[in-house]
Amino acid sequence: MALHFRAPLACLFALGIVAACGARSELIVGGGSSSGTGGTGGTGTGGSGASSGTGGMVGGGGQGGEGGVITCLPNETMVCGTDVGECETGLRYCDEDTGLFGPCEGAIDPVDEECNDLDDDCDGTIDNGFGLGEACDGPDSDLCNDDEMTCDGCSLGDDNDEICNGIDDNCNGTIDADCDYGDCNPSLLVTGSTPSSPNCINFPVEAGSSGAINYPCTGGAVTANLDAITFTGTVTAGGQLMLTGQQILTGPDNCQWQMDHQIDGYLPSGTINYSYWETLLDNFPWCWNPCTEVGTVQVTW
Repeated sequence: MALHFRAPLACLFALGIVAACGARSELIVGGGSSSGTGGTGGTGTGGSGASSGTGGMVGGGGQGGEGGVITCLPNETMVCGTDVGECETGLRYCDEDTGLFGPCEGAIDPVDEECNDLDDDCDGTIDNGFGLGEACDGPDSDLCNDDEMTCDGCSLGDDNDEICNGIDDNCNGTIDADCDYGDCNPSLLVTGSTPSSPNCINFPVEAGSSGAINYPCTGGAVTANLDAITFTGTVTAGGQLMLTGQQILTGPDNCQWQMDHQIDGYLPSGTINYSYWETLLDNFPWCWNPCTEVGTVQVTW
């Protein structure tokens, strides 16, 4: 601290003493202002001196100085940089001539992140920005994103062959139309049935009737059963179906009927059509009018 005495000039000349004329003493403590001047032996910039003039003391260490510049004491050091990831901290040394900390020395600074199981950019996350673990489509025969991203690129996953199961196994946007092997054996369920007249009852195939269909994956001849009716026909490799079934019935009144059944539609859509119609084979006037029926069939694998 610096001890200054101030007194009116008139008292000094008249009495030759200071204290007798009501002089007021003032105690100034260094370290208050960050912009004060001080220093040894004269006016100058210092660390934290409170006044200017001769005889000021050296400013204390710590933060201060003009404009908030970091100041320091001889042999003082400051840790700099970061120790996150692959980075390492360094030290700043106090420059005795300027009273300021010098540049950071010995630190290992962040660099661009590489995919190497290290945190190169020192942000606390290893290998960020490379999508590791995300789903991707590797160099296989399918178009499915069932593989995983690695530092070496997308992993080589299994080849997903298209099989006849109502699913787009190879992820090319087409269901079962380009299957690679095997037979198709979906189940059939009649979910709707509408007769041509309320008097038409006891159809061979009605709502709730079930069955199965079997056909080669690459298309060809088809057999199907729907309730008690056996259907035969063809299906294309794309799943387009056309089947027919036929029965001959002689009624108790000796009327003879031909009953025709048909199933058609696009199998991968999951719903196909069923239709039924009757043809009178005899010309008896007492035979009842022919009936027809239409319905929808659900296809499930």
